[in-house]
Amino acid sequence: MKSNLKLIAHKRINYPTHELLGNIKINEPKTFNGDLHITLDNRTKHGLAFEYAKLEQYDQSSITNDPDWVKELISITGEVNRLRWSKLNANKELDWHIDPADWDRFVINVNVSSICEIKTHKETISFIMKPGEIWYLNTSWSHRIINNNPINRVALLGNFTREDQHA
Repeated sequence: MKSNLKLIAHKRINYPTHELLGNIKINEPKTFNGDLHITLDNRTKHGLAFEYAKLEQYDQSSITNDPDWVKELISITGEVNRLRWSKLNANKELDWHIDPADWDRFVINVNVSSICEIKTHKETISFIMKPGEIWYLNTSWSHRIINNNPINRVALLGNFTREDQHA
């Protein structure tokens, strides 16, 4: 397997910065038991530290059961790993960061739209992610999420292996 830095470089060169993969209907979780420490441990393991103080407005919660919509999601993304809810507080942002490159990421906003920004060597790309849209994000680029809504943004995050003719 390529080193994390080589894999990041490979994905930056060969994969799109972002892509709308499809749409799906998902309801908000009834409970939200945060396990952000799993994400932070994974980032530390890959040498991608993130200051916890920057995450006071953000949390995650792993999905341990199989909701009805998982099969529909898998039909769009293929295999799904580390499926989790994320919550970004009202009128807050998840600061600029790069994720470990060993998986490809998708994001689905569940209840509100949010702004995603991706910073490449040449430009900063900004776009709106609407509820139900399944977005592939090339998280080997620095990126951030902005919740400019008066309520918490709930999103579904997952890892998958991108099968891409661009790769």
